Amino acid sequence: MKYVLYITTLLIFGCASGKQQNYPQKVQFETLVQGSNGGYLNSQFIVVKNQDELKTVYTQINKVRKPGFPIPKIDFEKELILALFLGEKTTGGHSILISKIIETKDEVQVFVQTNAPDGMATSAMTQPYYFCKIPRTEKSIVFK
Repeated sequence: MKYVLYITTLLIFGCASGKQQNYPQKVQFETLVQGSNGGYLNSQFIVVKNQDELKTVYTQINKVRKPGFPIPKIDFEKELILALFLGEKTTGGHSILISKIIETKDEVQVFVQTNAPDGMATSAMTQPYYFCKIPRTEKSIVFK
């Protein structure tokens, strides 16, 4: 009987301690919208944590389009939005996006990729942007 109690105790506490995460791990993300006229003149990366912040960002990118993009319904208890802006460029062909997101023990690392035109490009002012949705985290988000 002692052995059964001992083994049961080990199993209970062993299972409880088995919740450790293996790091680093890849974070899944969903692209929401991207384009070349985001309306932001300076390069910036924004972590959107609530509906009011999302409305502010969408209002800015919708200033240059009719009709504007609809503001998505996001469950901010479970998700965050990452909004990336490359700033104003004097030609077309520029873009910005996220290539991967890695979670470590201490932070979430967001790997940002920018592209510039290789050769001829349209002569137009652009402000490339990219939005994606990720699972909510309380860890610091670091853009690389």
